[in-house]
Amino acid sequence: MMNQAAKSRRSWAVYALLFAVTGLVTTVAAVEKPVEGLAGKSVISENESEVSKLPVAEIEKKSRYVVQKGDSLYWAITPKMSFNELTKLKQTIEKLTQYTVGFTQIKFDPFQLYIDIIDVSVYAKSGGSGSTSDGDENDGPIKSIGGYLTHKGDLSIGELDDQDNMPAVLKQLVENDEKAVAKLIAEKRIDYFIEKNKKNGAGGNATLKGQWLRDNPGRKNENFGVFINTENRLQFYDPEKVTVMIDGKEVKAEQVTSLNPKQLHTVIVMDSYPDRKRYVQLFLNQ
Repeated sequence: MMNQAAKSRRSWAVYALLFAVTGLVTTVAAVEKPVEGLAGKSVISENESEVSKLPVAEIEKKSRYVVQKGDSLYWAITPKMSFNELTKLKQTIEKLTQYTVGFTQIKFDPFQLYIDIIDVSVYAKSGGSGSTSDGDENDGPIKSIGGYLTHKGDLSIGELDDQDNMPAVLKQLVENDEKAVAKLIAEKRIDYFIEKNKKNGAGGNATLKGQWLRDNPGRKNENFGVFINTENRLQFYDPEKVTVMIDGKEVKAEQVTSLNPKQLHTVIVMDSYPDRKRYVQLFLNQ
């Protein structure tokens, strides 16, 4: 049995979502049927959030993340789901049951590949209610969450780790989504590393790939902060006037001359105002 509520691990501003009406066909299995109505139209609570007040439009296709098994309607939210898929899940549940689904926090990673913060609640005007949230300081993907609803007013909501009765077709969908997210993160590992460790600030920024410098040895442009000299070594413009960083850590400029240019993945130059400092940030291949 799932927990009725999970403690929020990080507080963020509420995101007002403009949901579009699109979606996917519910998967059909022998004993796990496409969802059917459990209790007619949804009931809207007077105290629900602005996100939850979005109108529920007529839909031709039901969310594949909602599956009926016996008298229970099972649902799941995975880190791979898009805004449209979250919308479809909300609309499907609200159209086919007495429950209202509310999202008070939804945040995606910087590359829009996965959900890393979510707050969701499920409740009825006369019946049970529950809420859960997920997201941590590491900006990793959320754990899949979900639960079940019944026409008697019973519900469960929380992480899916201990949900033994979930329909097999929904379990497989969750597993596939989690594997897909893990693969995407692995493919963009260096990009996430740079995003997490780069120095940000007010001022101008320039980004350059190490491959471009290797393809253009000796080509100089002061905005790039560094170039490859005739000895095939990295060299700074005015090294005494810049702060040098390698993989997010400040180092002495002379340390860079010992680097092999083949190690260089990305250069980010940031001119910080109002202190008028230039930061040359080097990120190496991982």
